Amino acid sequence: MSVPSAQETLHRLDFVDSIRGLAALYVVTFHLVYIPNPSLRLPFWVRSFITNGDTGVTLFFIVSAFTLAYSMNQRGGEPRSTLRFYVRRFFRIVPLFYFWIFLTSIRDFVSFRVTHSIQDILLSVFFVFNFIPGKSTGIVWASWTLGIEMIFYLLFITPNF
Repeated sequence: MSVPSAQETLHRLDFVDSIRGLAALYVVTFHLVYIPNPSLRLPFWVRSFITNGDTGVTLFFIVSAFTLAYSMNQRGGEPRSTLRFYVRRFFRIVPLFYFWIFLTSIRDFVSFRVTHSIQDILLSVFFVFNFIPGKSTGIVWASWTLGIEMIFYLLFITPNF
């Protein structure tokens, strides 16, 4: 891990990381309540707050989009800044995701005797499963967020190769 330069530190907005962290904590709390079967019982005074925890995902996406746009603006003068961004993002996200597709496919077959079609695997590999009705969950649990993220990158980042 490299130490950020003085220029990188000067332009970093630390409060954004705090907001993103709170949004992630909100989502985790939501899941901790609803994943157990049956769901955990909540006191009435906290129920409406926790049951809206899925809005933490929306907040996380908004803050991430802001951060992305802000950082791209800061790097606008760098040569091939968009290409470099995509390459970094690809190697940060995709290898682990592909590994989870592999593990999930094995788990599903061994534990549940379920196989995933080549079409379903390709939809996940290319992050387009959100466009197909009934396939929006993907093969890997909660991968719908990665599908949205990848499509966001393709739609909203102006290529500056």
